[in-house]
This record gives sequence, C-alpha cells and structure tokens, in this order.
Amino acid sequence: MISIEHTHAEGTLVHGTTPRDGTNLVIKSTRDGWRFSRNIGTDGAWYLPHSRDRNADRTRIERLAEALHTAGYQVDVSVDDIPRPAAEIEADRETRVAGRVQRYTELADAHRDSGGARLDHVRERRAAIPLGQPVISDRYAGFLRRLNRAEDSARAEVAVGDHWQHRADAAESTQRYRHNPRVITRRIERLEADLRRWQRARDTVASGGRHGEYADGGRYAERAPAHLSRAGAEIARLGEQITHWREVLADMEATGAHRAWTRDHFRVGDEARILRTWYPVVRVNAKSLTVPPLVFGGQRRFNDAGKDVWTDTAPYDRVYGRRRDGKILHTPPPSDGATCTRRLFIPSFNAEFASDTLGSRCAQPPVARLTIRHDGVTCGSAGVCRVHDDFEGPALAPWTEIVLLCADHAAAEQEAVSDDTHSAVTYEELS
Repeated sequence: MISIEHTHAEGTLVHGTTPRDGTNLVIKSTRDGWRFSRNIGTDGAWYLPHSRDRNADRTRIERLAEALHTAGYQVDVSVDDIPRPAAEIEADRETRVAGRVQRYTELADAHRDSGGARLDHVRERRAAIPLGQPVISDRYAGFLRRLNRAEDSARAEVAVGDHWQHRADAAESTQRYRHNPRVITRRIERLEADLRRWQRARDTVASGGRHGEYADGGRYAERAPAHLSRAGAEIARLGEQITHWREVLADMEATGAHRAWTRDHFRVGDEARILRTWYPVVRVNAKSLTVPPLVFGGQRRFNDAGKDVWTDTAPYDRVYGRRRDGKILHTPPPSDGATCTRRLFIPSFNAEFASDTLGSRCAQPPVARLTIRHDGVTCGSAGVCRVHDDFEGPALAPWTEIVLLCADHAAAEQEAVSDDTHSAVTYEELS
C-alpha cells in the first residue's frame, strides 16, 4: 500500500516505495517535481519540494494517485491542512537551519582537512626535487605526472570544502536576514496585502459574486461553501502570522534594537540616506519619502516652471539615516519623553572612608546619543560584553547598546570617543 500524506509539519510525502521498485518510473512520469530522499523516515520517501507549512497541492497529489492507480498500485491519500502556529514554524525552521549549518560545516572541515593534508604531502615531495631538475627519464616524467594529478585532486577536494562552507554561510545568513527588522516590516506589509486580498475574495463570494455566479441558482453556487471555507482558513492563518511578527518587531523596539523611521522624523529640506546615497527630501508622505530620481544620485531635474520633472519614492524601511543642518543621525531620534541614561554621582562627605557612589538616573533631556555595537572585539570590551551574567552557556550574539546623554554627560563622552580608536562606537548629536 502506497500512502500519500500531507501535513503542514512534514509537507507532502509518499511512503511505501523505494527508489527502484518500479514506482519511480510512474512518479517521474507525472513531471511534477517529486524527489526521493533517504533522510526521510527509516527507508526514505518521495517528497514534494517547498510543500511544508503550505496547503496541499491537490492537483499534483490527485494526478500522482491516478497515475499509480493506472499502473496497478493501491494508493491511500491523506491530507491535513491545519496550519501550525507561526511561533512553532519559526522554532522548527531555526532548528532545521542549525542542523543544516552544522552538517555543511562538518563536510567543509572534512574536505578541507583531507585536501590540505594531501597538498602538504605534494609540497613535501616537490621540495625534495632539486631546483631546475630536468626530465631525465620516462619514469621520472611519470612521477611528475602523478604528482601533478595528486595536486589537482587535492585542490579539487579543497574546493569542495569551500563549496560546503559557502552553503553553510548562506544558510546561516539567510536565517539571520529573516529576522532583520526591516525585512520583518516588509513581510508584515506583504502579509497584510494578502489578508486584504482574501477578505475581498470572501466578501465577493458571500455577496453572490459580481454577476450573481455564487448566489443560489448561479453558475458556481455549489462552489461557494468551499470558497468561503478556504477564505476563512487563510484569513485566520494570515492574521495569526501578522500578530506573531508584530510582536517580534515590538520586542525589538522595546529593547532598543530597532526603531523605525516615520514621517515625524523628516521635513522638507532634510537629506535622507537611502542605501548608500544622500537624497534631498522633496515631500514627506505617510509611508515614504519623495526624493529626486534615484538613478541620478540625488540630482534634481526642473522644467521651465521650476517644478521637478521626475521624482521617486522611497519607503521608510529603505532609509538608513537623516542629515539636518550638517548633523547626521543613523537611527531615529529617541521619543519625546526620553531622558539621559547615565547615573548621577553622589559625592561623599568623607572621601577618606567612602568614595563617590552612583545614584539614580539623570533626569535631564538627551542632547546626544552613543551607539555601541558590541561584538567583543571592535567595541573595546575584550569579549566581556558577550558573556552571560552567570558565566555559563555559549557566547552571546553581537548586540547594540544605545546610551542617551544629557549636556553634562555628553561633553565627557564626546572627548572619550574622539580619543578612542574603536570603530564600533558612534557619537551623534540629537539637537
């Protein structure tokens, strides 16, 4: 009995077959992209790529089941389209990516070590050959050919190791980029657009269609319940994903890891850093900035009436800085109620017995901001910034510290930053 199963956790799988029992010819004859993997289950299974956490592709499943029935095989089809929570999906994805990175890294190390050892052996043999030694016999010529082939083979193996290392780096960077706050912002916008599309489709079917095709007695009246059920499920799934990613973005904003640019941070006459170029702001919109043509590098083109011939818009998630009156901010300024984050020194009346101590936080408004990108090296912390409070567990991931400074604390910090050589510390004036 061959079983075709689909779940959101595992995707679409075909169990009960082997790669060379005759069913492979039937499965490949459908030309639907089915692949076989020995890593699924104990005996391996056929699977449909990119089917995990998606609704079943019933067209391809039914086409495969019909082809197997025609070939004389008994087939059982099981479809479960209940989606998983977004948090569970992301946790599972992170686990699978970590396993993939570890596997690729092990393959890269194995090939590099083996190829490197063989290259060292070839270099050792070449070092024993006198400089300028001529080819004095066929036997010696054969030795040189074998040595060259060994070197080529060793270098090819090192190249294979580099290939697997690139695969590991790509998998790790893709997962890291997935949790970039700007990427999350664009993902939320895309999910919201999909949600509105499904809501419009549901409302259209519920109202009977544009021409009454889904109403009672209409051409597609019998399909209306299925369409409404599918639309309701998609709306619930998209709403749950939007809620999850909004919570992730809110956590980043609460910890200070990210703060999005908005229309409140710009005015006409400012300059906005879009990717790596500064553009003058022509107009401030709700979701974007109007700037001169991006292809001209910020140069404005006017007609005879003095109006812009051509302008472009840049969404706020593409903005990486603001320049106003010669002062640059790489991230949005703090909120209106923010105060200095430094603590006040309480002087001691008797310095012989007690030195000055730290008191409460300073309540003065900030005039400058200090951004420290802690990576354990360039920040000047000598790795202490990436150690857990209990000194247990792996090293912390690189993180960013934001320090707001009032006028009294800013003078001392600016002088310290100007004398410091660490590239991970940035001083910015807010006023």
